[in-house]
Amino acid sequence: MQIGLLYFSGTGATANLADIFKKHFRELGHSVELIRIKHNTSFQLEGYDLFGIGAPVYSYRAPRMVTSILSKLDFNQKPFFVFSTIGGQKGNTHWNLYKAVRDTAGPCLGEFTVAITTNIRSWMPNKRRIMPKYVISAYDENRAQEFVQEIFNNLEYEVEKIPKKKIFLSIFTSLLSWRWQMGLTAGIKQVDKEKCTKCGICANEICPSGAISLDSSGHPKFNEFTCVGCNGCVNLCPVDAIWAYKSKNHHQYNAFRKYIIGFNKK
Repeated sequence: MQIGLLYFSGTGATANLADIFKKHFRELGHSVELIRIKHNTSFQLEGYDLFGIGAPVYSYRAPRMVTSILSKLDFNQKPFFVFSTIGGQKGNTHWNLYKAVRDTAGPCLGEFTVAITTNIRSWMPNKRRIMPKYVISAYDENRAQEFVQEIFNNLEYEVEKIPKKKIFLSIFTSLLSWRWQMGLTAGIKQVDKEKCTKCGICANEICPSGAISLDSSGHPKFNEFTCVGCNGCVNLCPVDAIWAYKSKNHHQYNAFRKYIIGFNKK
Protein backbone atom coordinates (compact mmCIF):
# COMPACT_ATOMS: atom_id res chain seq x y z
CA MET A 1 0.00 0.00 0.00
CA GLN A 2 0.95 3.63 -0.48
CA ILE A 3 0.52 5.38 2.87
CA GLY A 4 0.62 9.13 3.53
CA LEU A 5 1.17 10.33 7.09
CA LEU A 6 0.16 13.98 7.43
CA TYR A 7 1.19 15.58 10.71
CA PHE A 8 1.53 18.96 12.35
CA SER A 9 4.45 19.34 14.75
CA GLY A 10 5.93 22.42 16.36
CA THR A 11 8.67 20.93 18.51
CA GLY A 12 8.97 17.40 17.12
CA ALA A 13 7.08 14.96 19.35
CA THR A 14 4.25 14.37 16.88
CA ALA A 15 6.81 14.10 14.08
CA ASN A 16 8.61 11.44 16.13
CA LEU A 17 5.36 9.49 16.51
CA ALA A 18 4.70 9.74 12.77
CA ASP A 19 8.22 8.43 12.15
CA ILE A 20 7.54 5.47 14.44
CA PHE A 21 4.40 4.66 12.46
CA LYS A 22 6.43 4.92 9.25
CA LYS A 23 8.92 2.37 10.55
CA HIS A 24 6.25 -0.16 11.49
CA PHE A 25 4.33 0.24 8.23
CA ARG A 26 7.55 -0.29 6.28
CA GLU A 27 8.31 -3.41 8.30
CA LEU A 28 5.12 -4.83 6.80
CA GLY A 29 6.29 -3.96 3.29
CA HIS A 30 4.33 -0.78 2.70
CA SER A 31 5.52 2.47 1.11
CA VAL A 32 5.23 5.45 3.44
CA GLU A 33 5.67 9.20 3.03
CA LEU A 34 5.71 11.73 5.86
CA ILE A 35 4.08 15.09 5.09
CA ARG A 36 4.48 17.91 7.62
CA ILE A 37 1.52 20.28 7.68
CA LYS A 38 2.75 23.87 7.33
CA HIS A 39 1.22 27.05 5.95
CA ASN A 40 3.02 26.61 2.63
CA THR A 41 2.89 22.81 2.23
CA SER A 42 1.97 21.68 -1.28
CA PHE A 43 -0.27 18.64 -0.89
CA GLN A 44 -0.41 15.99 -3.62
CA LEU A 45 -2.71 13.34 -2.17
CA GLU A 46 -3.48 11.28 -5.26
CA GLY A 47 -2.13 7.75 -5.30
CA TYR A 48 -2.33 7.01 -1.59
CA ASP A 49 -4.32 4.03 -0.29
CA LEU A 50 -4.33 5.02 3.39
CA PHE A 51 -3.77 8.18 5.40
CA GLY A 52 -2.66 8.88 8.95
CA ILE A 53 -3.47 12.34 10.29
CA GLY A 54 -1.77 13.61 13.43
CA ALA A 55 -1.38 16.69 15.60
CA PRO A 56 -0.46 17.73 19.13
CA VAL A 57 -3.24 18.74 21.49
CA TYR A 58 -3.78 22.48 21.94
CA SER A 59 -6.14 23.25 24.83
CA TYR A 60 -8.13 20.01 24.50
CA ARG A 61 -8.44 20.24 20.72
CA ALA A 62 -6.52 20.06 17.46
CA PRO A 63 -4.76 23.27 16.41
CA ARG A 64 -7.18 25.44 14.43
CA MET A 65 -4.60 26.04 11.72
CA VAL A 66 -4.43 22.28 11.17
CA THR A 67 -8.16 21.66 10.88
CA SER A 68 -8.49 24.68 8.60
CA ILE A 69 -5.89 23.28 6.20
CA LEU A 70 -7.19 19.70 6.36
CA SER A 71 -10.76 20.73 5.62
CA LYS A 72 -9.65 22.14 2.26
CA LEU A 73 -7.95 18.92 1.09
CA ASP A 74 -9.37 16.03 -0.91
CA PHE A 75 -8.56 12.63 0.56
CA ASN A 76 -10.17 10.80 -2.34
CA GLN A 77 -12.44 8.70 -0.11
CA LYS A 78 -9.45 6.74 1.21
CA PRO A 79 -9.46 5.24 4.74
CA PHE A 80 -7.54 6.98 7.48
CA PHE A 81 -6.62 6.98 11.15
CA VAL A 82 -5.88 9.82 13.55
CA PHE A 83 -3.14 10.23 16.14
CA SER A 84 -1.89 12.78 18.64
CA THR A 85 0.66 13.62 21.31
CA ILE A 86 -0.52 15.13 24.56
CA GLY A 87 0.70 16.72 27.76
CA GLY A 88 -2.61 16.27 29.54
CA GLN A 89 -5.90 15.14 28.02
CA LYS A 90 -6.63 14.73 24.32
CA GLY A 91 -10.08 16.29 24.68
CA ASN A 92 -11.74 16.54 21.27
CA THR A 93 -8.51 16.48 19.26
CA HIS A 94 -9.30 13.25 17.44
CA TRP A 95 -12.87 14.34 16.78
CA ASN A 96 -11.58 17.63 15.35
CA LEU A 97 -9.22 15.81 12.98
CA TYR A 98 -11.95 13.38 11.97
CA LYS A 99 -14.46 16.15 11.34
CA ALA A 100 -11.97 18.12 9.23
CA VAL A 101 -11.51 15.28 6.72
CA ARG A 102 -14.68 13.19 6.89
CA ASP A 103 -16.34 14.82 3.88
CA THR A 104 -13.62 13.70 1.46
CA ALA A 105 -12.03 10.72 3.26
CA GLY A 106 -13.17 7.13 3.66
CA PRO A 107 -13.77 5.30 6.95
CA CYS A 108 -11.80 6.11 10.09
CA LEU A 109 -9.95 2.97 11.18
CA GLY A 110 -8.88 4.05 14.65
CA GLU A 111 -7.22 6.57 16.93
CA PHE A 112 -3.95 6.59 18.85
CA THR A 113 -2.35 8.95 21.36
CA VAL A 114 0.88 9.18 23.33
CA ALA A 115 1.30 11.23 26.51
CA ILE A 116 4.63 13.05 26.84
CA THR A 117 4.50 16.58 28.30
CA THR A 118 3.59 20.12 27.34
CA ASN A 119 5.99 21.97 25.06
CA ILE A 120 5.41 25.41 26.60
CA ARG A 121 8.88 26.64 27.48
CA SER A 122 7.80 28.81 30.39
CA TRP A 123 6.48 25.64 32.03
CA MET A 124 9.84 23.89 31.75
CA PRO A 125 12.20 23.82 34.76
CA ASN A 126 14.28 26.87 35.55
CA LYS A 127 17.78 26.68 34.10
CA ARG A 128 19.17 26.26 37.63
CA ARG A 129 17.40 22.90 37.81
CA ILE A 130 17.89 19.66 35.89
CA MET A 131 15.81 19.23 32.74
CA PRO A 132 14.08 15.82 32.52
CA LYS A 133 14.76 13.68 29.45
CA TYR A 134 11.63 13.22 27.36
CA VAL A 135 11.24 10.35 24.91
CA ILE A 136 8.50 8.23 23.42
CA SER A 137 8.86 5.14 25.57
CA ALA A 138 9.48 1.61 24.37
CA TYR A 139 6.06 0.76 25.79
CA ASP A 140 4.36 3.37 23.61
CA GLU A 141 6.38 2.30 20.57
CA ASN A 142 5.15 -1.26 21.09
CA ARG A 143 1.61 0.10 21.37
CA ALA A 144 2.11 1.89 18.05
CA GLN A 145 3.28 -1.34 16.44
CA GLU A 146 0.18 -3.16 17.70
CA PHE A 147 -2.01 -0.30 16.49
CA VAL A 148 -0.60 -0.61 12.98
CA GLN A 149 -1.76 -4.22 12.92
CA GLU A 150 -5.15 -3.16 14.30
CA ILE A 151 -5.54 -0.70 11.43
CA PHE A 152 -5.16 -3.46 8.86
CA ASN A 153 -7.52 -5.73 10.79
CA ASN A 154 -10.15 -2.98 10.83
CA LEU A 155 -9.59 -2.37 7.14
CA GLU A 156 -9.99 -6.06 6.31
CA TYR A 157 -13.16 -6.49 8.35
CA GLU A 158 -14.56 -3.05 7.44
CA VAL A 159 -14.61 -1.84 11.04
CA GLU A 160 -15.01 1.91 11.37
CA LYS A 161 -14.00 3.61 14.62
CA ILE A 162 -15.26 7.17 14.78
CA PRO A 163 -13.72 9.27 17.59
CA LYS A 164 -16.27 10.31 20.18
CA LYS A 165 -17.19 13.95 20.48
CA LYS A 166 -17.26 15.35 24.01
CA ILE A 167 -20.09 17.86 23.89
CA PHE A 168 -19.15 19.84 27.00
CA LEU A 169 -15.53 20.13 25.90
CA SER A 170 -16.69 21.21 22.45
CA ILE A 171 -18.50 24.15 24.01
CA PHE A 172 -15.62 24.89 26.38
CA THR A 173 -12.90 24.76 23.72
CA SER A 174 -14.87 27.02 21.39
CA LEU A 175 -13.51 29.77 23.63
CA LEU A 176 -9.94 28.46 23.58
CA SER A 177 -6.96 27.84 21.31
CA TRP A 178 -7.56 30.79 19.00
CA ARG A 179 -4.42 31.97 17.27
CA TRP A 180 -3.78 34.93 19.57
CA GLN A 181 -4.34 32.84 22.70
CA MET A 182 -1.91 30.16 21.61
CA GLY A 183 0.62 32.81 20.62
CA LEU A 184 0.59 34.04 24.20
CA THR A 185 1.92 30.67 25.38
CA ALA A 186 5.19 31.45 23.61
CA GLY A 187 5.23 35.11 24.59
CA ILE A 188 6.42 38.15 22.66
CA LYS A 189 9.56 36.89 21.02
CA GLN A 190 12.92 38.63 20.88
CA VAL A 191 16.25 37.71 19.30
CA ASP A 192 19.63 37.90 20.99
CA LYS A 193 21.70 39.26 18.11
CA GLU A 194 24.95 38.39 19.84
CA LYS A 195 23.99 34.72 19.97
CA CYS A 196 22.18 34.54 16.63
CA THR A 197 24.25 32.96 13.86
CA LYS A 198 21.81 34.04 11.11
CA CYS A 199 21.33 30.40 10.11
CA GLY A 200 17.69 31.02 9.12
CA ILE A 201 16.56 27.68 10.55
CA CYS A 202 13.82 29.33 12.61
CA ALA A 203 12.19 30.82 9.51
CA ASN A 204 12.91 28.05 7.02
CA GLU A 205 12.54 24.84 9.03
CA ILE A 206 10.97 25.42 12.44
CA CYS A 207 8.04 27.82 12.09
CA PRO A 208 4.94 26.13 10.57
CA SER A 209 2.80 29.24 10.21
CA GLY A 210 5.00 31.70 8.32
CA ALA A 211 5.32 33.93 11.38
CA ILE A 212 9.10 34.31 11.06
CA SER A 213 10.95 36.09 8.28
CA LEU A 214 14.53 37.31 7.99
CA ASP A 215 15.49 40.97 7.90
CA SER A 216 18.11 42.43 5.58
CA SER A 217 20.88 41.48 8.00
CA GLY A 218 19.69 37.88 8.28
CA HIS A 219 18.21 38.11 11.76
CA PRO A 220 14.71 36.73 12.39
CA LYS A 221 11.76 39.02 12.82
CA PHE A 222 8.43 37.88 14.20
CA ASN A 223 4.84 38.48 13.13
CA GLU A 224 2.98 37.82 16.37
CA PHE A 225 -0.36 38.03 14.57
CA THR A 226 0.57 34.98 12.49
CA CYS A 227 2.12 32.97 15.33
CA VAL A 228 0.07 29.89 16.30
CA GLY A 229 1.94 29.25 19.55
CA CYS A 230 3.71 26.06 18.50
CA ASN A 231 6.64 27.14 20.73
CA GLY A 232 9.07 25.80 18.15
CA CYS A 233 11.30 28.85 17.75
CA VAL A 234 11.89 29.47 21.46
CA ASN A 235 12.57 25.78 22.09
CA LEU A 236 14.51 24.60 19.05
CA CYS A 237 16.88 27.44 18.12
CA PRO A 238 20.26 25.64 18.05
CA VAL A 239 21.99 28.48 19.93
CA ASP A 240 19.01 29.51 22.10
CA ALA A 241 18.99 33.00 20.60
CA ILE A 242 15.19 33.39 20.55
CA TRP A 243 13.59 34.25 23.85
CA ALA A 244 10.58 35.77 25.56
CA TYR A 245 10.49 37.43 28.97
CA LYS A 246 8.28 34.70 30.44
CA SER A 247 10.56 31.84 29.39
CA LYS A 248 14.12 33.16 29.03
CA ASN A 249 15.22 31.61 32.34
CA HIS A 250 13.72 28.21 31.57
CA HIS A 251 15.21 25.25 29.76
CA GLN A 252 14.42 24.70 26.10
CA TYR A 253 12.10 21.79 25.38
CA ASN A 254 14.25 20.35 22.60
CA ALA A 255 14.17 16.59 23.14
CA PHE A 256 12.66 16.03 19.68
CA ARG A 257 14.59 18.73 17.79
CA LYS A 258 16.00 16.26 15.26
CA TYR A 259 12.48 15.54 14.01
CA ILE A 260 12.09 19.18 12.92
CA ILE A 261 15.55 20.48 12.00
CA GLY A 262 17.15 18.64 9.11
CA PHE A 263 14.64 15.82 9.40
CA ASN A 264 14.68 13.46 6.45
CA LYS A 265 11.05 12.45 5.98
CA LYS A 266 11.76 9.87 3.27
